[in-house]
This record gives sequence, C-alpha cells and structure tokens, in this order.
Amino acid sequence: MSWRVRKYFCHRKIMNYLIAFCLLAFLGGVDSFYLFYKSRRGQPVACPLRGECQAVLASRWNKFWGIKNEVWGLSYYSFLFFLGCLLLIIPQGTKLLWPWLMFFVSGGFLYSVFLTYIQLIRIKETCVFCFLSATVSVLLFVNVLLLDR
Repeated sequence: MSWRVRKYFCHRKIMNYLIAFCLLAFLGGVDSFYLFYKSRRGQPVACPLRGECQAVLASRWNKFWGIKNEVWGLSYYSFLFFLGCLLLIIPQGTKLLWPWLMFFVSGGFLYSVFLTYIQLIRIKETCVFCFLSATVSVLLFVNVLLLDR
C-alpha cells in the first residue's frame, strides 16, 4: 500500500471517529437540554420506563458546586460538540487539542460513573435520561480512546 493510500485511510478513520464524537455530543446535549428545560419550567420529567426521574432530579446529588447537573451536562456536551466540530474543520489541531479533549471526556466519564453509582446505591431510583447521559459519556470516552490509537 502506498503512503498516499495509507494516509487517506488514516485521515478517513479519524474523520469517522470525529463525526461519531460530534453526534454523541449532540445527543448528550439534547438529553441535557430536555432536563434543563423541564427544570426551568418547573415541570416534572416524564420517565418513559418504570424509573423515577423526579426522585433522582430532586435529590441532593443533583448539584455540584451549587449548579444543577443538567446545566453542567448542557455546558459539557456543548463544549465537546464545539470542540469536535472544530477538529472536523481543522483536523491538524487534533494533536494540539488532544490533552484537553482527553481531560474533559475523562472527567465527564468519571462523573457519570459516580452519578450512576449514586442513583443505584444511594437514591435507589433510576432515571432513563440520566442513564442516557451516562451511556453517552461512556461512548465518548471509548471514542476518544479509539481515536488515540
């Protein structure tokens, strides 16, 4: 295989991971926006499965440094979406932005694992939207690890 063909496939692989990254960040942003919107309106969140979203969202664990988790989530996913789009436009910036990307995605992953533990062990209630956000965080983390290879 010539170096040009190899370079094309390498570039294509990175672009595919970045597109998946942006789509995941967008999905997480939509999920967080829904929770933020319901919270701002003072409306209960309708849990589509047998979970109890309101119990989870009304718990003392729904704030970090006095800011609700849905605000953190919306900021986090918006930032990652922006960063992913920036890397799609300027793929040469991947090496420069890589430490920041890994830092934020790892932090989001660890915080999601912590909040999932809180839901299941401490609160003993589940929220589908919270699990969706945690799943997106795990997939973003795996995506970034695969992008690094």
